[in-house]
Amino acid sequence: TFDTQWEDSLKFKLGVLYLYFKSIRNFQGVWVPGGRQRKLAEKLFFNADQIQEGFYVADTSLMEGLNTNREENERFEIVFVNRLVSQKGFPSALEYLERYIKKSEVNWHVTVVGTGPLQDSLPKGDWIDYLGFVQPKNLGDILRAKDVYVLSSEYEPWGVSVHEATACGLPLLLSSAVGAADSFLAIGRNGFEFKKG
Repeated sequence: TFDTQWEDSLKFKLGVLYLYFKSIRNFQGVWVPGGRQRKLAEKLFFNADQIQEGFYVADTSLMEGLNTNREENERFEIVFVNRLVSQKGFPSALEYLERYIKKSEVNWHVTVVGTGPLQDSLPKGDWIDYLGFVQPKNLGDILRAKDVYVLSSEYEPWGVSVHEATACGLPLLLSSAVGAADSFLAIGRNGFEFKKG
């Protein structure tokens, strides 16, 4: 199993040859999350019948019946669910939102679910709440009260929280680095993608 995405670089091209001859040729198959990882598996010389997808999935039973149900006159609720590290787009995504909310005077609110080394250095204010770690069984109730799910990662091989947000019926706003977008994002129908960074 692996969740690494294929990168068209010299490092990856040499790396797959090295790994194939070192050990991969002895494996009978591979289990990966989705299409971007499938591409790497193919580069590692696995045949289509040796590649299985669906390695990372959410427990959707925890999300059953949890569709968003919002009133139009309430403030717009944005939610992030991920570790608080720079590769997830922090602090830049929050700093941008803070500037936009204050400049435009929009009635938006941001909720961040997760912990990490950057938690003490992220923007503060009445426009944002940090909930810390939340047990998966409680995440659905938080998600259903929001209007849009954002994953602004610079590097994101998959992203199980994308599956969870989709199961709750939330629109998605995902960076181009998010591997789960291939399976869960229908651009213009249930959300949009933006270029990472």
